[in-house]
Amino acid sequence: MKNGDLAKKFVAEWNARKHEVGGLTEGFRGYDGINTIVAAIKAAGKAEPAAIQKAQWGVKVPGINGDIAFIKQGPAGSESAQNVPSVYMIKIEGGKVVKG
Repeated sequence: MKNGDLAKKFVAEWNARKHEVGGLTEGFRGYDGINTIVAAIKAAGKAEPAAIQKAQWGVKVPGINGDIAFIKQGPAGSESAQNVPSVYMIKIEGGKVVKG
């Protein structure tokens, strides 16, 4: 995991608050989402929707499941902002990560 220290801190706090483990995935998505919105508002310098939307293109935030940055997808002039999440597949044999 790219931002392992952040993930460990989040999971430790989640567990300390005795939240159900089943909500952990959506919990970190919410955490990352709020941090991303805050970064866009700070970059915009004002809490105005058009300014925030424009500022989001330059946002780069370390997220729990990987870094968050936006790319444009869709027809020119009507693009939407998308983030491509970090997903890794690993193989574990005998309790150890091995090359696949």
